[in-house]
Amino acid sequence: MVTGKEWWLPVVVCAGVTWVALLVRFWGEGRLLATWTSRRCAVVFVAWTAWLAGMASFWLTPYASHIPPALVGAVVGWALVSSVGKEQEKQMQTAPLVKLLTLYDSVLLERLAEQLKYDEAIWCEGLAQGFCESFELQRFVDGVRYQLLLRVDVPGRPVQRRERLRKEINARHKEAQDAVQEWAAQEQAIEKQSRYTHSDTLTETQRKCLYARGEAEQRCCILLSIAYRNGKRSTDRGITERKSRLAHDRTQHGMTCDRAGS
Repeated sequence: MVTGKEWWLPVVVCAGVTWVALLVRFWGEGRLLATWTSRRCAVVFVAWTAWLAGMASFWLTPYASHIPPALVGAVVGWALVSSVGKEQEKQMQTAPLVKLLTLYDSVLLERLAEQLKYDEAIWCEGLAQGFCESFELQRFVDGVRYQLLLRVDVPGRPVQRRERLRKEINARHKEAQDAVQEWAAQEQAIEKQSRYTHSDTLTETQRKCLYARGEAEQRCCILLSIAYRNGKRSTDRGITERKSRLAHDRTQHGMTCDRAGS
């Protein structure tokens, strides 16, 4: 006879363990609570995994009553989220029963991972785009690098991770800086060309400038992805406020934004 404790205890324990396992699995890869869609995906995954734990406890109780229900919930929650290693994961997936029981679980986990990547891309693109001049994007990129480096030396972070993160920040900043400088060079080429020719259609120089701008924005997105994956809400606010100040300075000086003409 299955009691209420034997049914609900593994469900509750599994939900908590699953959430912790999700945090561990996606640590440094995304934010589970960034948007409503990612929250919904995470909640559905936790609920489904907890339901599996309840069903597992229901099936095991008549045959293995000595196994604590809480242990069943903890094992199910951790095993279905974390992967100990690629080889072990492949070996587990070869069992037909495991494939059948974890099929929907794998689909939900993949959907959650895709949503986290999508949230990151939308956040980064929203901040990297909208700059009218190359020097504005250069100021923004420098500011992002400064804020990221301030977050490197935090208490409790291993020295090797600090060095690796600092090296990644400087490398991505250098790439973004080179791309912005190429955009600036193309802007200068357009200015020289406009002194002698006037055309309503896009010239080859203007096309190169637009391409250089897109490349600079993309490199900025890669730098911003470090802030998204490793930063905090306060870092987000600092970066957003920095872009707002640049937009305010542009408006205060009466500058206009003409993407085709840049």
